[in-house]
Amino acid sequence: MLTALAQAGGAVDDCAGASLWALSDDDLLACLDATHVLAQRLAAVQLGLVREVDSRGLAVAQGASSTSIWLRERLRLSSRSARQLVQLAAAVDAAPQAVRDALLSGAMTVEQGRVVAETIAALPLEAGPEVADKATQLLVTWADRFDPTILSRLGERVLTHVAPALADQAELAALEKATERAVARRHVTLSEQQDGQVRLSGNLDTETAEPATGGDRPALRPGR
Repeated sequence: MLTALAQAGGAVDDCAGASLWALSDDDLLACLDATHVLAQRLAAVQLGLVREVDSRGLAVAQGASSTSIWLRERLRLSSRSARQLVQLAAAVDAAPQAVRDALLSGAMTVEQGRVVAETIAALPLEAGPEVADKATQLLVTWADRFDPTILSRLGERVLTHVAPALADQAELAALEKATERAVARRHVTLSEQQDGQVRLSGNLDTETAEPATGGDRPALRPGR
């Protein structure tokens, strides 16, 4: 692998020394596209290396408290960049093989790969490997047409395309959880004041508060 990387470095030297002004418009654009694809492919290789370093515990063995801190020092990265690199390497490693294949072939950018990996990881357990593979293939196909932001939005609804019945169940479960959270946040507190009055305070959602504030019903007032 070191030999191959050295050869790649030599190719980069050749490209850096080329006379860009001599390129035709078509060749200039083709070279731009090619460098972008190669940069993404090489970044995917780096992710694999980072994941292997992390799984072997090399950073800790060399006295660092974590792989991200070790990467920060070794590669002179910011703390945030190093942390994100480790997290992305783990996410891609846990994703279906199709995600890694798309990254290594240049069919998908690293940023798109992050979106796809996180989307697949967020699928409900009921989805299973078959549905996850279908969702992955669809997202990889969409990556050829959509940027990471749009791809992320499409990913939120990917189950409706590959498993509609499961998507309905997931939406119902999400609605039930949201309702439970809303109920948990509702509360009313009565506090007795020194002047003999009672202070009423708390949180109500719009639906619960409507009978007390809407129509001809009188608003709630502190009682004695």
